Amino acid sequence: MLRVTLEQWRAFVATAQSGSFQNAADELNKTQSAISYSIRKMEGSLGQRLFDLSGGRAQITHIGKMLLPRARDVIAGAEKAERMCALGCFECLGGSGEMPIAVDVAFPIDLLLAAMKLLSAQYTDLSIRIHETSRDDAAHLLLEGYVRLAIAREFPRAVRSEPILSVPLVCVVATGHPLAQHDDVFASDLTRYREILVQDVLRHGSGTDERKHWSVSHFASSLALLRGGQGYAWMPSHVVQEDVDEHRLVPLAIDPAPARSIDLSIGFREQEEECSVVLAFVAILRDLAADSPVAGDGYDRKPGCCGTSDQSMSMA
Repeated sequence: MLRVTLEQWRAFVATAQSGSFQNAADELNKTQSAISYSIRKMEGSLGQRLFDLSGGRAQITHIGKMLLPRARDVIAGAEKAERMCALGCFECLGGSGEMPIAVDVAFPIDLLLAAMKLLSAQYTDLSIRIHETSRDDAAHLLLEGYVRLAIAREFPRAVRSEPILSVPLVCVVATGHPLAQHDDVFASDLTRYREILVQDVLRHGSGTDERKHWSVSHFASSLALLRGGQGYAWMPSHVVQEDVDEHRLVPLAIDPAPARSIDLSIGFREQEEECSVVLAFVAILRDLAADSPVAGDGYDRKPGCCGTSDQSMSMA
């Protein structure tokens, strides 16, 4: 059981800072006798002299000086707890705590960083922690309460969600790969070559399991294999844009032309409707995604190569 009350801690700090019981009383809107009584009770509970009253002033003792920083921490902690209750948001403390988020790896990192910078301009003391996830991991982290916000391909009904971005996929190979030597590639031609599968990108079409493939868990690994001529892969257009521009990778014109994309949504739990920080981040991401060139087809390709589609990638 605590022997010192919060009011006694406040009386101690006010007296130490002002140098007298009267000044502390004025600061705390109390009587001098109330401050004097609080200090005596506190000294009795702790078994230590905190002030030397000789000379007409309350001179803080050596023990009191050692205790003062901790006393300030006690008061600051209590005030912080009260602010949390007033905000109705215990996690991010109205912009001075931390906000963990989960983001599907298909979401453009440049878009995410731009959103983080805009949010940080509004909440300069806010910390942000990012979990890069695959498949339904982002939704799982959100439901379990590990994150406050998630960008994922699918959410259960318990989550408030809305579509945010459709990421087009393009089939690419290295410039030296045999497939790159053909002006037109038939879908049946792909079966003769290795496919680089990113675990996060599951796609429609029969026969995928029957084809030769290597599987990796991140687009960076897939890029390294593609550049080394190890196979072909369906990749988000923004991930391979630089490699296509620099002629390291070549988009394939496939016949018949399968239009593939990954449809992403942004979601948060119902109780987050009370958090202005979460709602601000959702609004920023929504606006940036609406103006993003990622959702469009930025390549100058032959018809039938790849593009956006109303049909999202299979989650099965």
